[in-house]
Amino acid sequence: METIGTGLGMNFIGAGALGMNYVPITKDTFIPSEEDIFVHAGKEKQRLIFGEPLVYEDKEKELIQEFTNYLTENNLSLPEGYDERECFRYYQGCGYDSKKAFEGILENHEFNTKNLPVDIDSIEEALQSGMVYFYKTDIHFRPVC
Repeated sequence: METIGTGLGMNFIGAGALGMNYVPITKDTFIPSEEDIFVHAGKEKQRLIFGEPLVYEDKEKELIQEFTNYLTENNLSLPEGYDERECFRYYQGCGYDSKKAFEGILENHEFNTKNLPVDIDSIEEALQSGMVYFYKTDIHFRPVC
């Protein structure tokens, strides 16, 4: 199969001479462009994609070090499972406010610990009623019923 076009930031592959049966390339084969990774506003830009492999720009490395220094200086430790990429997402999302970013990480960790994984048995009746029609998506981002 060959790549036949792009749209909404996704590449599509097709079968046959006319490229029918459009299927989005999976997340495992998607290679984002600079436009996909960053949104620009004047001289400023914000990272939108934090997936592996992640190559930081020099300014981002400085910001990560700034957040790491805040944690060290205040004798704070991150909950298990939060890596550099996840921390940078929070730091950027909180306008590079170290305290807000750390509080956001703790709040997210508390929520996830309390609510995940979802006990499917506890919502079986709602699932069977048709009110909720899918739980996840397949590798082509289609709902799984």
